Amino acid sequence: MELRNEDGLYYNEFIEAYHKIRHTFPKAALTADVMFFHIKDDEIELLMIKRKNHPYIGSWALPGGFFDPNEDESLEACASRELLEETGVQSLYLDCIGQWSHKERDDRDRIVTAAFISVIPQDIYSHLKVQAADDADDALWFKLNWSNLSSHVEKRTAFDVIRTSQIQIELKSSTEQAFQTIELIEERSRLKSSRKLAVHNQGNIAFDHGEMIFTALLHLKKGWIDEGLVYHSLPESFDINTFQTQLRIFVQNEDFVLRAIDKSIEMNHIVEVSKGLWSFNPEAFLKPL
Repeated sequence: MELRNEDGLYYNEFIEAYHKIRHTFPKAALTADVMFFHIKDDEIELLMIKRKNHPYIGSWALPGGFFDPNEDESLEACASRELLEETGVQSLYLDCIGQWSHKERDDRDRIVTAAFISVIPQDIYSHLKVQAADDADDALWFKLNWSNLSSHVEKRTAFDVIRTSQIQIELKSSTEQAFQTIELIEERSRLKSSRKLAVHNQGNIAFDHGEMIFTALLHLKKGWIDEGLVYHSLPESFDINTFQTQLRIFVQNEDFVLRAIDKSIEMNHIVEVSKGLWSFNPEAFLKPL
């Protein structure tokens, strides 16, 4: 039996009436931003675009743009479209790592953005042709590094500690450099665990994109082995030395790297396809429901 609401309306009647009302509550704009990573020569590379227009004209930003409710089926579809329009690159997969909704993050409007990451395999990277278009004045691959400029620990009680750090995101290409300093506040207590980020020094990276980049690095480090993100960076077939090099990007402990290789073989995460060459086995990552 179809139910009526307190105004006596069935569902279709409610929807029809809803769209006739001029709603008084404000609506935020939605955007999607993409961090497109590649691992090259033991280094992390990130694709960035130079903004052609205000705000942050001339600064370096992540590819991204506004969600079109008439065209985009989802925010993921929006991210793929914007990446293609601004850089000419078609993403293979996109993984959403969070949303950014700080009130003052964009002077144009109240804008909420979803951040996506993608890691491109080595063999596909070599065939990519990056070309700036649409809102982008330029598009470049940057070598990505970060450094901890300072940290201060405040012990409130025996079970409540806050650490405040200044993190600098550094980007460098053969012709360009960019940076942004962010403040990282971590609180740990018996009942609470939180992490907050805020732009400390804007530098020449647009918006709060330094926050997103640092969050993506933490996400990659956490899931590089446990979630198998490392396999997205590898070619279709690879030798153990290549696998070991890729693991070292986010895993500094050599014993842990060697154990990870043994575990990958033992659990069939990688399988030998010919003598000395291995390949990723995605079926092994399907966990029981």
